[in-house]
Amino acid sequence: MPTYEYACKCGNRWDVIKRMAAYDDPENCPKCSSLGDRQVVGCNIDRTAASGWANQQFHPGLGCYTRSDQHARKIAKSRGLEEVGNEPPEKIHAAMERAKADTTAQRWADADREKQYGD
Repeated sequence: MPTYEYACKCGNRWDVIKRMAAYDDPENCPKCSSLGDRQVVGCNIDRTAASGWANQQFHPGLGCYTRSDQHARKIAKSRGLEEVGNEPPEKIHAAMERAKADTTAQRWADADREKQYGD
């Protein structure tokens, strides 16, 4: 049977062993006999010390769990996939500037054509 931690208003803390079906029932404090409440005890997992399944993360692009970025790249390569969208910011900004310049040039050409031919 599991052990549950309880606390009282008087500051006393104690553990109670009981069935899981009765885990939320209040218990009498052994010190002052008033009702105490069950405490929710958290659990921290040190992922750096964990191994195996704990190190795996779901990769939404591949639709499966991977152990590392290298493992994800290996799976992608075996499926004939190529990763896109992880270009450095400089490359993205340069492409945006080229597109902006092309659009501006096209608009000027359209304006000149309308002026010349009266479209």
